[in-house]
This record gives sequence, C-alpha cells and structure tokens, in this order.
Amino acid sequence: MVTLAHAKGLTVEGEMDHITGSSEMHEGSATDEAAKGKFTDPEAAKKFVQESKIDVFASFFGNVHGVFAGGGENLHLEILEKLAELLPDTFFSLHGGSGIPDDQVRSAIERGIVKVNINTEMRQAFKDNLEEALEKNPDEYALYKTEPPVIEAVQKVVEHKMEVFGSVGKAE
Repeated sequence: MVTLAHAKGLTVEGEMDHITGSSEMHEGSATDEAAKGKFTDPEAAKKFVQESKIDVFASFFGNVHGVFAGGGENLHLEILEKLAELLPDTFFSLHGGSGIPDDQVRSAIERGIVKVNINTEMRQAFKDNLEEALEKNPDEYALYKTEPPVIEAVQKVVEHKMEVFGSVGKAE
C-alpha cells in the first residue's frame, strides 16, 4: 500500500495498536476504557514505522474513541515523547481526540501530533441540535429550513478545535 501511495505522491497513515472505544457517547470513564487496551510500545512502533515506511503514525497513549460521561481522559504524554524521540522524521496522529481536555490536546501537539481526529464531538453537536430543531418544528418536512442551527453548532465545534489545535489563520 505504501509503495503504491508514495508512487502517486500520497502519504500513508498507519496504526499497529487497537485504540479502544467507539465513536459514540459512553456512560463510563475513558480511563476504564483505555485500560482495556495496550498502550503503544515505542520500540515496537519504531520497528513498525521503519518496516512499513508509513508517513503518519497513530499511537495509543491514553486516547480512546468516543466521549465518556465519566470523564477520565488522560493522555500519557511520556509515550508520545518517546515516540517522537525514536521517530524524529515521522508525523503523529491522535485518534480518539473527542472529549480530551483542550490542555492535553495542546500538550500532545507540542510533542509532535500533527492531526487530531474529533469525529464524535461533531456527531454529538449534529445529532443534539438536529433533534432540537426537529422537536421545535415537528411539522416541517423541508429540512433545509431546520438545518441552519445544526450547521452552526457543528461549525462552533470545528472553530473551537481549530483554536485548540493552533490552526486559526494558517490556511492561505
């Protein structure tokens, strides 16, 4: 896959660990969910990246998929620091970025994360606001009339995340 992608000038992202959770709202704690998996071993990751020749590596260092009502998001940044030390020419991706406190996401970016996945938070904003719009307008079948507050809610999540990620004003 990497050979084919690189031949077309494309980058390849890969992961070797199972990042636990799922893209939905959970009742428990992220800490309990993270304990179900095995955090990335930096030495094994180095071998994986070198052998696979991927460009972007998604590691598991306390990040989990989904948003957890019980909180408990706790990134183990020392793992990311070791990965960055062992793989200085590799980009790092943070899967399961939804629900992680902003300060931890900023710290992860400072340590080498270049891409953060936040799917669940956007889905949550979409679903919650769509339900509210439909409840306020039960007889409306022209959905384009109920969409503006839904789109605005998702946009607010995206704009906030752009600020957290340090992306504001960087596109030309």
